[in-house]
Amino acid sequence: MPDSPPLNLPEILASHVRWLALDPEGQRANLTDADLSDANLTDANLAGARLVGANLAGASLVGASLVGANLAGARLVGANLRGANLRGTLGLAIAADAPQRLRAAAIAALADGALNMKAWHSCPTAHCLAGWLIHQAGEVGRLLEAAVGPEIAGLMLGGIEAHSHFYDDNEAATTWLRSVLARPEVKA
Repeated sequence: MPDSPPLNLPEILASHVRWLALDPEGQRANLTDADLSDANLTDANLAGARLVGANLAGASLVGASLVGANLAGARLVGANLRGANLRGTLGLAIAADAPQRLRAAAIAALADGALNMKAWHSCPTAHCLAGWLIHQAGEVGRLLEAAVGPEIAGLMLGGIEAHSHFYDDNEAATTWLRSVLARPEVKA
């Protein structure tokens, strides 16, 4: 089987932006099964892109828009999603009980001195938000973190809204976690 031609990622992204702007010369990005490992997609607009089965391991998606993108089967191990907009993203494996997991993590994180947003895991008694989601999940959380890293594991356990606060400072994270606890409790 002949090798596929290398992707011209800048050209694909530029055409995708034109497609988003309804330019007839633009084309929706189809990066299905693409090897984008370690790619720098910082601030890329991939809204609505097809990334089914794409390898995004180690990719930088800092500040990228993935609104409505299809990530079914995409490999995200070690991907940096800091500030990425994941609203409406399809295909992410989010725990069905994410609201309950988030509530439990909020209770634990808001315990006296238990939240430390400066590092993914600080010590056995203080964690960042993603760390608390992982810690509260027990063995499942530990295994998930080992498989995909703390950011993606926290995203899968707590959901997209939780992920949007993973890089908050302690004060902002505390304020948000209090707002989570003020919501009516969702029953599983």
